[in-house]
Amino acid sequence: MKTIGLKWIPKTYTDEYLVKLSEEHQSFPYTEIPQIPPMHPEWDGGQDSWDLVHIKAHPILWGMAHLNSPFSTRKKDDEPWVPRGLQIEMGNVVYPTFYEPNKRVAILAARRRGKTVGAAVIVLHRVMETPGTRALIITPAPRQLKNFFEDYIWKFIDTSPELKGQVERRTASPNYKVTFKNGSSINGFSTGAHGQSDRSNTLRSEGADIVYIDEMDYIIHTAWKAIDPIIDDPDVKPIVLATTTPAEMSEGARFYQWFHNEELYKCAHVWWPLTRDPDIKYEDMIQIRNNADDESQFKREYMAIWESTKDSVYSQGDITRAMSNYNYGSPEYVHNGNVKIIGVDWDKFSSGSTIAVVEYDAKKKITRLIDREDVPQGEYSLDLAVKTVASMARKYRPAAIYVDRGFGDSQIEQLMLYDKKHPEHGLNFERVLKPVHFNESVEIFEQPSGQYIKKHFKQVMVNRLSILLQRGRFRFPSSDGELRNQLNTYKIVSFTARGPQFTKHNDHMHDATGLAVYGVWELFYEQDYRAGTLTMVDYIPPERNMLGVNAALNVGMVSRRRHSQHKEQIPVGGGRDMGPASRSRSQI
Repeated sequence: MKTIGLKWIPKTYTDEYLVKLSEEHQSFPYTEIPQIPPMHPEWDGGQDSWDLVHIKAHPILWGMAHLNSPFSTRKKDDEPWVPRGLQIEMGNVVYPTFYEPNKRVAILAARRRGKTVGAAVIVLHRVMETPGTRALIITPAPRQLKNFFEDYIWKFIDTSPELKGQVERRTASPNYKVTFKNGSSINGFSTGAHGQSDRSNTLRSEGADIVYIDEMDYIIHTAWKAIDPIIDDPDVKPIVLATTTPAEMSEGARFYQWFHNEELYKCAHVWWPLTRDPDIKYEDMIQIRNNADDESQFKREYMAIWESTKDSVYSQGDITRAMSNYNYGSPEYVHNGNVKIIGVDWDKFSSGSTIAVVEYDAKKKITRLIDREDVPQGEYSLDLAVKTVASMARKYRPAAIYVDRGFGDSQIEQLMLYDKKHPEHGLNFERVLKPVHFNESVEIFEQPSGQYIKKHFKQVMVNRLSILLQRGRFRFPSSDGELRNQLNTYKIVSFTARGPQFTKHNDHMHDATGLAVYGVWELFYEQDYRAGTLTMVDYIPPERNMLGVNAALNVGMVSRRRHSQHKEQIPVGGGRDMGPASRSRSQI
């Protein structure tokens, strides 16, 4: 096959390999529409009634007999629903026989393959054919819940006179709900996705006979306290169907465990990459691959493959331990007396700018990420980012603001100009701003030799954050799934004579946080470590020394980049005098 011009050519996903995968995957048996078994010799109702019983018992056959397409293009008459390959397989896995359903099913599927429509058919079949059924729909975001009801459930009902006649009531507020004359109901709730507030408390009084969890990999971490009692109810033992496209990292997440530990969770599962879909042409599949932003996106969204974290810089366990139950911008963190440091990663690769605020809690010896603002990429995004930095500096009165100089010289000048125009704010940017370049060399104090060696600033910054994570001394909100994913997928992509090269895309939140953490290190830990009174790493488990990550980062090094600054008195927000940095330092 002729190769279409590729933006990138991954070793395993060339055109020929994708075609080969398609040929192998599309021979799987579950893409077959279920066949009604031969009539039992003792059945005395006749062939028609035998067929009717089995049609009513299986969601795919039931849907083909009772439903019209929610996407019908016909104007005068209805278009019967025709199931797609993944929808057939979903029905067959939930109902492996005509008589007894699987109680827990996990569907890992590529984007736009019809998994949500398949779930809607399975839910409608259950509530219509089993009177008194309570169906519960759980989504990460309100938008997904709205789409499920308005684009699928309601349209299926509206295009089927039989179903429409059975509806008693349907509402969209305060939550989506459909009640039927046979006593069944479908209730919908959104829990909040990563990076959003947790709304799962509305679920706590709910019970269900069948539960559908949409995009389960993106359900906010804290929501499982409300979901688990519902799906694990020993008296009801509900059918639980979960579907998702993989998140950036999910080895420690609930869906990943369901999918990979069938024996423990008693969960049947389906993997449906793009190559398994019999409805897609090879040419279209390859074009989708070419249009993907990068290999990572194609693997997650179209091959339905989780990205491995075995070569990640940070340990997944350390990241999970760093997640804590609090919210960004909480008033308790604004004027609590703790020293604040801001890190700024300017707009690059069309990803927007990120401003991160950390504080050092001397009592608990914790560095805590207390606020984060993302400025989306746009025509005036850099100007807006400068104004956002000034606004956050007025709010938190930071001791220092570490900014990426590599992409931000003009923004630094704008901040200096802002300071001169608004002396009444007392921000003192001339002294507080600490411009750094990720590729600049800094001198590192190495123990136990007691000598200085040169390292890239980026390497040193990553080392500082890695140490705090390893020692359990860094915290960020558990609701910030975006930062969690960036930490989990932050990798060494190559090694050069100048040292390791790190992830360069989807890293703006990580880099802003890293800059702020580096400032905490310089202010509170560097002199103690250089003096030999602070031992940062006692032992590194072998499983953390993956791909030489810790060796490459040279764990146990300290910077002399601004050694002389530690002899000075460092002001907080240009107003209060902290005194020497060593006055507040404490061991981790």
